[in-house]
Amino acid sequence: GTVVDAKGQPVGGAALALVPNGSSPAKLRTGFADDSGKFFFDNNPPGEYRLLAWEDVAPAALDDASFLKQFDSAAKVVTLEALGRQTVRLVANPAR
Repeated sequence: GTVVDAKGQPVGGAALALVPNGSSPAKLRTGFADDSGKFFFDNNPPGEYRLLAWEDVAPAALDDASFLKQFDSAAKVVTLEALGRQTVRLVANPAR
């Protein structure tokens, strides 16, 4: 996928969280976009996920369930099929 800002410009180095719906936050995956805003998560089990991105955030915040919960309305919901693949354009939450 690609992370962009509110103006549609790529956000290099954006922080990302891939949170399985109905699972504990311990199963979430985190990562960072490359310099051109590109990212990928591989080897994910089938299911529904919430995908979030931030222009700038402390990495420790990504492990905080209450922090992530604040952004539920901004999450992009993706459903992954077995052996499936999706390309997502995600708008990053502004720096806090």
